[in-house]
Amino acid sequence: MKVRTKRAARKLDKVIQEELGIDIKKYRDEEVEETVGDLLNFIGYAINAIKIPLVIGLILFVLGFFVLDLVHVENLIYGIFGGILMLITAVLIGVLLVIWGIKNDVLEVIDYSLNLTNNIQRDAQTVQSQISGKDKERKYELFYKGVLHLVTIPIVSETISDKIPFVGGVFGRLVRRVLAAATDNKLIFKLLLKSNIFESGGSESKAMQGFVSTTNRLRDVVEGIDRAVSKVLRVVQFPFVTILFVVGLILAVLIWMLN
Repeated sequence: MKVRTKRAARKLDKVIQEELGIDIKKYRDEEVEETVGDLLNFIGYAINAIKIPLVIGLILFVLGFFVLDLVHVENLIYGIFGGILMLITAVLIGVLLVIWGIKNDVLEVIDYSLNLTNNIQRDAQTVQSQISGKDKERKYELFYKGVLHLVTIPIVSETISDKIPFVGGVFGRLVRRVLAAATDNKLIFKLLLKSNIFESGGSESKAMQGFVSTTNRLRDVVEGIDRAVSKVLRVVQFPFVTILFVVGLILAVLIWMLN
């Protein structure tokens, strides 16, 4: 099941409790919140990613009054429409920079989610003990999605909203969307399933020990997850690129008409 809303997350929680007998939300405590917050290295980067394009855009906008041959009402038209379009362009560039800047953090959050606590490892083993070959994939997927959608993704979204002034809520929702898309990506889950991480009780270190004689296979799994996350980011990025192109074209036409 795809989880895109809080309502869908509550439904997932109910399904997990009914089918697995596990309350995933119990793993959200102060220590987990602090650790997940520390993983979000991109927060400082995000602030600069928005601030720098805005400063450059403002400088270019002001220079436009001196460089362009504007008279009378043209100054007013450029001041209003040019300023709005320049602001939108700068924000969109900042958003695109942020999207690509969060890739490593997304991978870190997924990695941490799989190694969250010893309790989760014990529960993963509990899940494993009640799984037959027929429903193995479905129950592991429920467990995997539950940890991310009910614990780490809400923490990430709230932390970003709190730490980034003014636009934190926007970026919180954006990162939630990226992580949700990565979590719901079938290829990423298949690769994790292939790595035997669930059979290792949720412990990545134990899963890696099982790959000592098949290092190339482990590398293929890691590289595959990296490529899958990159694909998710490209999909999320596409509408912003499209809007940026349209806004940039309108701005170029406006400057051409006024010059």
